[in-house]
Amino acid sequence: MNIEFLKKLKQKLQIGNTRSIHLNAYPGNRAARLDLSDLAYLKQSLPNDFIRKLLNNSAFEFKFRIEPDDQPLRTFDTQASGIFEGGPAPKYSNTAVSPLPPQNKENETKLNHISKRLSSIFYENEDTYLEHGIKTFGFGYPNLIYRTKSDPSKVISAPVFIWMLGLSRDKNEWIISRDEEQAISVNDVLLNYLEQDLSSTGFSKLNEEYLSDSVIDESEFTEIVNKLLSQISSAAVKISGEHEITPMLDKVNRVKHVQAEGNPSITYSGIFGLFKTPKEPLIRDIKSLISRAETLHFDKLEVPHYQDIKYSAVETDPTQERALKNLGRNSKLIIHGPPGTGKSQTLTAIIVNALFNKTKCLVVCEKRTALEVIRKNLTALGLGSLCGLIEDVNRDRKLIIDAVRDPKPAVKPVRRNILDTIFSETDGIIEEVNQNHRFYSKYLLNDMSWGDLVGKFIRDKDTGNHYLELYSLLKNAGIDFTSDNISELYNSTLNFIQKNRSLFKTAKSDLKTFSILDDSLFSARSAKDIVLELDSKIKHLLAQLNTVINKLTALHQNYSIALSSSYAEYNAAFNSDLNAIAGLYRSNCEINKKLFTGLNSWADFKLNLLSLFSGKYKQLKRDKNTILPQFYGLKKFRETGYIEFTISEIKDDLSEMEPQLEKIDKKLNNWYSGIEEFKAARLIEYTSIDYDKFAYSDPALLSEADVSAEHILNSINDSGLFAADYKFETSAVKHKLDALCALDSILSIVVKDINSLYDYYYWRSDYLKCNETARKLIDELIELNTDNWKETADQYFIFNTLLAHESNIRLRDSSRFEEIQENLSKIKEFQLNIILDYWQRRQAESSDKFEDRTGINVNALYNKSRNSRFQKRNSLRKIIAADHELFTDHFPVMLTNPVVCSSLFEMREGLFDLVIFDEASQLRVEDIYAAKLRGKYRIVSGDENQMPPSNYFAASQLVIESDSMSEDEEEIEITTDPGNLADSESLLEFAIKRGYNEAFLDIHYRSKHPDLIDFSNAAFYNSRLNPMPPVKNYKALRYFNVCGIYNQAEGINKQEAEKVISSINELIDPEKGDDNPSIGVATFNILQRNYILDMVNFAANSSSAFAQKVSILMNKPSEPFFVKNLENIQGDERDIIIISTTFGKRADGSFLQNFGPINQEKGFRLLNVIVTRAKHMMIVCTSIPDEYIREYPTLIAASGNKGKGVFYAYLAYVKAVEEFDPVTRNSVLENLKANAEAKEQSILSFNKTVFEDEVYNSLRKHFPSERLVMNYSTGGFVIDIAVLPENKTGNITAIECDGSSFHSSPEAYAWDIFREKHISAFGMKFLRVWSVNWWNNPERELRRLVSLINGG
Repeated sequence: MNIEFLKKLKQKLQIGNTRSIHLNAYPGNRAARLDLSDLAYLKQSLPNDFIRKLLNNSAFEFKFRIEPDDQPLRTFDTQASGIFEGGPAPKYSNTAVSPLPPQNKENETKLNHISKRLSSIFYENEDTYLEHGIKTFGFGYPNLIYRTKSDPSKVISAPVFIWMLGLSRDKNEWIISRDEEQAISVNDVLLNYLEQDLSSTGFSKLNEEYLSDSVIDESEFTEIVNKLLSQISSAAVKISGEHEITPMLDKVNRVKHVQAEGNPSITYSGIFGLFKTPKEPLIRDIKSLISRAETLHFDKLEVPHYQDIKYSAVETDPTQERALKNLGRNSKLIIHGPPGTGKSQTLTAIIVNALFNKTKCLVVCEKRTALEVIRKNLTALGLGSLCGLIEDVNRDRKLIIDAVRDPKPAVKPVRRNILDTIFSETDGIIEEVNQNHRFYSKYLLNDMSWGDLVGKFIRDKDTGNHYLELYSLLKNAGIDFTSDNISELYNSTLNFIQKNRSLFKTAKSDLKTFSILDDSLFSARSAKDIVLELDSKIKHLLAQLNTVINKLTALHQNYSIALSSSYAEYNAAFNSDLNAIAGLYRSNCEINKKLFTGLNSWADFKLNLLSLFSGKYKQLKRDKNTILPQFYGLKKFRETGYIEFTISEIKDDLSEMEPQLEKIDKKLNNWYSGIEEFKAARLIEYTSIDYDKFAYSDPALLSEADVSAEHILNSINDSGLFAADYKFETSAVKHKLDALCALDSILSIVVKDINSLYDYYYWRSDYLKCNETARKLIDELIELNTDNWKETADQYFIFNTLLAHESNIRLRDSSRFEEIQENLSKIKEFQLNIILDYWQRRQAESSDKFEDRTGINVNALYNKSRNSRFQKRNSLRKIIAADHELFTDHFPVMLTNPVVCSSLFEMREGLFDLVIFDEASQLRVEDIYAAKLRGKYRIVSGDENQMPPSNYFAASQLVIESDSMSEDEEEIEITTDPGNLADSESLLEFAIKRGYNEAFLDIHYRSKHPDLIDFSNAAFYNSRLNPMPPVKNYKALRYFNVCGIYNQAEGINKQEAEKVISSINELIDPEKGDDNPSIGVATFNILQRNYILDMVNFAANSSSAFAQKVSILMNKPSEPFFVKNLENIQGDERDIIIISTTFGKRADGSFLQNFGPINQEKGFRLLNVIVTRAKHMMIVCTSIPDEYIREYPTLIAASGNKGKGVFYAYLAYVKAVEEFDPVTRNSVLENLKANAEAKEQSILSFNKTVFEDEVYNSLRKHFPSERLVMNYSTGGFVIDIAVLPENKTGNITAIECDGSSFHSSPEAYAWDIFREKHISAFGMKFLRVWSVNWWNNPERELRRLVSLINGG
């Protein structure tokens, strides 16, 4: 992108001009040109009469007739076409039309020539206006014959003046008209060409000097022509006198003329034709850029960020919103918009957003319809006053002037802070929803998302609750279930557990035996080696162990005997003493109890006295004195600790002794009666230190035995054979003996079962290889005694993962979506008011600044007529040049075409904040590059699979009366280089090569039935488009093979044309009025288009009923009836499109598979355009033989989806739909998909979750299976679960699980809202279910869902 690039653009522009009518005016066999002299065939004076009117009137009408008998429709049968009867179209024969009588043939040929030329001009002029907003019909006169200096072999034929005119007709009368608003100019293209060829300047001043009014009179005519001649050559012969009208000269006669009349010279020849806007302004811009190429930034222009707020008051679908937001991140953006995907809606949203962000937009497009759609959209929003549409600098001036001068309605101001609060709140909610989607799309375990895990958990939880027992025992086992490596841990753990479980099955019976063994035995050693070692070592240990056990057993037995002996002796002695005291007490009490027991002085006195006199009382006295010492002497029996008893002091009376003796005696009897239990307890408790020293008197033996026990235990522990160290829990000898005996038993079993160790070895060695988590789980699973190890561990992991992630769930109902929609509604209202308020204030400020700076009132600059300041009306060019900022403040959105852009606006980089190019596949780089540089942000909107620039198929349009090139057409070749940006086919291709950021629109709205778009979707878009569901089921494609004859000489198929007329007649019902559908007709060449238009006019003139129907169609406000050829139908849409494929067998039965541009390399684009224009129905009228149509699989397999192969495939597809043949229909689509070339896959590929399966399976318990459909497809929507109605009158229930979880883009929230809106709009009940709610309580959620489905 440098000066060479710019020079290449200039070259292409200039060469394009040399092929135009401006420099090559000879009509030849171009049907859209008519030689003025041809009018003499109608009336000899007509050519001169026209010139006189032209040179003497600024406004006029010039009328002439071509009589009906001379019309080429004499064979059209209105009765056969059902025009009068309203019946069906006839069946056609293959017979040719009978010839005319010879005497009329020559006359009819000439009149037919004039009629066809005028019709072609008329239809092309109307189409150009509909497509580009400009009527280009004009008249060039006189003709300059000039041999070029740069190439003497070349003689050009160029008109000097060009008058823009009107052309209309009223039945058989043609009307050529002119008004004062229509431009008149000296041929700018010619003047620039002469400047370049002669290396001279000053030619362009001719226009500036003489064309101040709207008429050229005879004297001005002569003066300008002669001045031009003299500037070319001082030797040129000047003109004078009467105009002698002569025919245009062909190439040969031009050379002769130069030889005879000199160079240059003038002929009084005139040409009627289409003077499409010359490209001199574009060339001027490119020249300007070349002159300062070193200062240009090209695509490296630094641009400030402007999109502070990304919301737009225009409703957008998710893919359109993505394009809007992409612009905030990229200053260069491509919007790929396939048919019917809302490109204009997207561009409108971008423009409204730009207006809100206080920026100005330049929208450039060659198609009038595209610009008007944007203006219409802005007007519907109340922003039409900010939009200026200029397609013709003269015609559109009044609208611009009025828009500036007319007062603006007051705008209710809105406080910006209120809107900013809504923006902030909405941002927060959207981010919350999007976080939810990002979480739902995230894999938590392997490729399982939250929904998969919930579904799997619900599905598996009925198999048991062991996972809860595991969770109760382990909780999360110290695992971070949110970590990035959780899947790795999950997989390894389950794999370990699964393998280990199978080994455990065989080792389970030996687990008790060998679980004592140390795990180190099972590492890096063979099982056999371990078996041998264990057998030897344990046997050795057992021998030592038995010695110790025997020693302890003997000791224990001896100790037991000693205890028994000691206890018996103790009991005997204790009883003896007790009995002696008791006997002494009883015998003395029998003598005198009172004196014996009393311990007072009186008793003692009396007893002393009696003892003096009686030996009996003397003995009593002695016994009384000894009994207490004996009684207190019983305390010695407490020293053994065998019996616990108390002896209280006797204070007042010896009788106090009696109950104590009884109590002690009882305790002794009780103790001895339970002596075995007492002994057993003592046998359990005694140690080498704490033993019954009264019973046993050999402590050394006890100590030795104790040491032996500890030693053998240490030997066992130090052997390295056992998992745990054995310890004596107490120091009791009996415990040690029992422990060693138990150990002996265990080791004996190990030795006994040593050959069973192999299974245990394999299991345990595998266990030791498991990760820590697996081992923990295996340990607990063994304790739980469950067989479903892997399933339980799996549920444990899923349960913990869900627990760990549940806090990430942001949505549990649809309330957040409702909040977003409410806020977006508020944003729309407030944003529009703020936009109007801001720009109206800015307009007022700008007007004040202009008046302060110039002293001129704005209305004086934008004048409707001459005033004190300006002697004539200021042109738009002059107005804008006076103050560009003032103009763009009034019109911050400028809609125009490339030539007008270059004509009106200064060539300055970054002049506009945004420049937007619509239908960019049809824009040439050389035409648009200067406009592109005028923008800081550059948006290119188009479709690679639709029409390329109009001259791509120019060869098919230049000549339409024969199959050969015009005899005066010169092929001018430019060396092209596909790698050179200047040679890019279109601006769209250029932007792709430059690496512009790309956004794709994928939602298809136009077609009311998917059948209408499915073909193109499969063939050209890799099935990425998502059409709307059908409002109702009907046949959207109709197929009629009329077997018509293709008249190659005239380029028409009369039978197809008649079928088209018949179809129109059948489709329109006058009683329906405005409720009738809009209709468009598409043909495969221009001549068939012209012929059908002639037939429509003829039929309307022949039948008032049909005329009424045509009137209804033509008066459709926004979609009037049209007939167009396939090259210029892009951008149009109608309810019903009728296609005439035109070609077929010729009268001799031959069939040439030459379908014009369809056969070219990129002809598939035209097919794509033509077959996607219908909103409700497509009717295909064809004459292609079936045997050729059936060849499509072979053709597309060889060449892809292009050429005649894809054309035949389309016919096969439509025929299959017509004949209710779904097998063939689907076969065609599959063939196309297999051969499709597209770079963007559908973003709506869905990922089904296990949760959906579980919801489906749960519903099967309540609804018949035939009413439940998973992944129900309708249009471009795939519904998770559809519940079909019980009867045909009911509505489908669409169930979506967790929202559009397949989508994690920033527009995820918009997909949720979009899907609900459109699915509901098509009569379905839309329900969302949330996995988080089902995870917590699936039974409750199922009840709720069933109730809602049933109407609850």
